[in-house]
Amino acid sequence: MINLNSIRNRGLLNWNTLFLFLIFLLLLPDHLINLPPLGVDSSWQIAINLAFRDGLVFGKDIIFTYGPLGFLSTNLGLEIPYGNLWILLFNISIICILLFIVNQILKEYNSLVVYGIIFIASFNLAYAEISYRNAIIIIFFLFQNIKKFNFYSFSLVFILLVIQFFIKPSVAIYFIVISLVTSLYIAFFKRNKLIMLCFLGAVLLIFIISKLLRVDLSGYILSTFELSGMYNEAMNRMNFSFLKAAFTLLFALSFLLTFIIISLITILKNRKIDEILISGIAMLTFYFLFKQSYVRCDSIHLLAFWSTVLSVVFVYFYKTNHTTVKYLKFLYCFILIITISAWSFVSKFKESRYPIQLPVGYLNEFFYQGLKNDYIKSSSKLTKLPESIRSMVGNNSIDVMPYDINSIYFNGLNYKPRPVIQSYVAVSTALNTYNFNFLKGNNKPEFILYSNGSTDDRYPFWDESMTKQVLISNYETNDSLFVWKENKDTSFLLKRRINPLLYNEMLLSDTLFELNKKYYLPKTSNIIYLSAEIEYSKRGRLQNILYKPPFIYINLYFENGGIGTYRLVLPEIQHGVIINKKLIMQTDAYLLFKYQGRRNENITSFVILSGNKAYKSRFRIRLSEYSYI
Repeated sequence: MINLNSIRNRGLLNWNTLFLFLIFLLLLPDHLINLPPLGVDSSWQIAINLAFRDGLVFGKDIIFTYGPLGFLSTNLGLEIPYGNLWILLFNISIICILLFIVNQILKEYNSLVVYGIIFIASFNLAYAEISYRNAIIIIFFLFQNIKKFNFYSFSLVFILLVIQFFIKPSVAIYFIVISLVTSLYIAFFKRNKLIMLCFLGAVLLIFIISKLLRVDLSGYILSTFELSGMYNEAMNRMNFSFLKAAFTLLFALSFLLTFIIISLITILKNRKIDEILISGIAMLTFYFLFKQSYVRCDSIHLLAFWSTVLSVVFVYFYKTNHTTVKYLKFLYCFILIITISAWSFVSKFKESRYPIQLPVGYLNEFFYQGLKNDYIKSSSKLTKLPESIRSMVGNNSIDVMPYDINSIYFNGLNYKPRPVIQSYVAVSTALNTYNFNFLKGNNKPEFILYSNGSTDDRYPFWDESMTKQVLISNYETNDSLFVWKENKDTSFLLKRRINPLLYNEMLLSDTLFELNKKYYLPKTSNIIYLSAEIEYSKRGRLQNILYKPPFIYINLYFENGGIGTYRLVLPEIQHGVIINKKLIMQTDAYLLFKYQGRRNENITSFVILSGNKAYKSRFRIRLSEYSYI
């Protein structure tokens, strides 16, 4: 006699298997070997590879937002031993854990609606970097263990946290804190002391791996907090028109407000500490993702938010769905509509990719050494330095400013980086000090390949202003300006001085100043440094915490009658910037280093502009004159 239940089960199993395979294809990375185009991002990705290869100590010799295992997130392992194999295994492992979670959900819910939501969530998650995929796994098992503790799944959480700690520590530290709170809750409220073994084991594992990967733990953690603290200031960006930016923010606020209502209804209906903790973790995660994505408001960062949040909502629903309130289903539907609408809107500004990644060429890509060689050959041709420069540098050590590390790599030069490897990152006094001390020491590089530039409408010369103060004293121009990169870019070399220049410092002014008021500078051929203690008002501090600070600008009035308007980064101007010299073009920077400002065009006056009440209207400024001997 035919067993209909058995047939149904086999059919469901076949359908589930097909569906899981479809999700597997969705979540595969675009390329198992990532060979990115030249630019800012590829520079730090290559720098991580070189630091790993050369045995630099993360947290001491190199300070950045990604750690020694950052290549697992970027899929770039050019200089990592067996790097492509590690990338492949790690990606497959994460996808398999996600498939395990999907399968576990489908065992309990197998309606077409659930299949559809999982497909949409997975489609969005296909655009998320590995750190955010890890976050979904961690959230799922945290919620699961709050309901019912399982030693093995909680151990998996901490293993992923340890790996994440060495990929991108800022993300890991957030979830480590969340996991610690969860551990304490389970230990004291669920009376299961075994869980603390997982946490202590993770701490021990971090300590052991830090020795293997050459990580200075104290410096690594402290610099991570410093980089995270400067994120709002350094990375604040609006890459869209006002209308598009308003739409993206409206989507996010609608999403967050709707989820807050959902979580409050869930808590009030159940009145259990489990639901309070789960809801709190979910809301804090959304806030964390919002800050990570909306501070730097461009397509790549916005996709980090919208590629992840639907998965978190679905996991939250899966763990709290016993709440039967008729309005909840409409709120969940509204969140789904918001997510699909926001995704459709934001993804238009991102380069398209295939909806499903067919692994046809993956084996060739993995084993075909010629792919890497062709990439290096074409990149080397594009970034080739003039022969006179290459022969001058030879095997001597060299660094690059502000960020063009990939050109050092593709020219085969002896890269010796300052700790904070890219100028636009080193905005705070603490981060500047790392590079300042390095370039004052005896271990500094012999040459620096210098280009004058910055990002996001900042004044080109003000990034790493403390570091550049050392350059003026300890380095000299070793060549004239030269054109390279297919006659598109201009740069020059700085060479280490045998005898550093000395200078006299004289305080010119220490007074209160007002926003939107013009200040006239003394006329001198020497260099004047400005430090300004601009502070947020109460409104500004609240806006900075909840979202990001509003832009603040400076107008510079040049001697020839021109005016330039540039964005200010508050920590940057607090420790002092050159205010009286025009330093916009490559020639301006070249003249500064060659003649210590005596032949640069002067800036006659400036105005610090703010059209809102986020900043205090009065602040202290200090002007100091530096005359070089």
